[in-house]
Amino acid sequence: MLKIDSVSKKFKTDFWSRSFWALRGVSFEIAAGDVVGFLGANGAGKTTLIKIIMGLIKATHGKIYFSKIMGVSKKSIFSNLGFLPERPYFYPNLTGRDFIAYLGKLNNLSSLEINQQGQKWAQRLGIDFALDRQMKNYSKGMLQRVGIISTLLHRPKLIILDEPLSGLDPIGRKEIKDIVADVRKQYGTTIFFSSHIVPDVEELCQKVIFLEKGKMLYSGSVSELVSKHSSSKYRVILEWRGCWEDKAIICNYPNSFLLYENELEKVLCFEIAKEEKEQFLSFIMDKGAKIVSFSQKSIKLEEILYNVNGDR
Repeated sequence: MLKIDSVSKKFKTDFWSRSFWALRGVSFEIAAGDVVGFLGANGAGKTTLIKIIMGLIKATHGKIYFSKIMGVSKKSIFSNLGFLPERPYFYPNLTGRDFIAYLGKLNNLSSLEINQQGQKWAQRLGIDFALDRQMKNYSKGMLQRVGIISTLLHRPKLIILDEPLSGLDPIGRKEIKDIVADVRKQYGTTIFFSSHIVPDVEELCQKVIFLEKGKMLYSGSVSELVSKHSSSKYRVILEWRGCWEDKAIICNYPNSFLLYENELEKVLCFEIAKEEKEQFLSFIMDKGAKIVSFSQKSIKLEEILYNVNGDR
């Protein structure tokens, strides 16, 4: 659907300043139907790359390729693309309905299509009650909803969103996340969105791209990244109602560590090495312990990326 091939971008802010590289040799591919998260701290180069993809600025080096599914001419490609920038401009004296109609006409939609699609998504996003108000009276969340409607209006094959969840309250974030998931499920739409809110990306995406200071640190599936960095430790919670001597033997089992003990509920929690799990479970069951839970120590995507960032 989209291929980024060794894209670099050098900026010079003014005549006297030294130039700097905002992007350095970034390469990745996005397959049709994927929801891909684009992660990185503010200033990592995410918006710069999105502007290059959209043709708003030119790369110093490298190329952007769109699949033939998107079309063969620049006009057809962009007619199949939906884009919501990080800081969109909304004409303050237009109503939400007028703004949606204006963008629909730019995409060559009929009045019927604009009304049907606009009303459908306005109701879904809970903004239909305000469509006839001037947008200068809209809140940040209301403007973001109108922006999402305008992006979805022409049923694009590829949607690019730059920080779509930034500045929204929890309800607004959930609504837009639900829309992203539904559009992908119902229409097979490919979605590429940047964010610095890692849990949202982990919830929505099959693939993640991580950028730091203009360089790509990771491109691949979320599950692979989490699995690769998962702990080799296991956590076992057991209920113990036996004698004190046997409990002491369990607590001194090799390659195990007692994390905590609840004397009131007679519960013990151990952390054990991966290679010891079968022997340990067999041992404690022979001692008459009741296993309450057994799980691998989990790690979140946010922790992984923080550690990767810290290592650099």
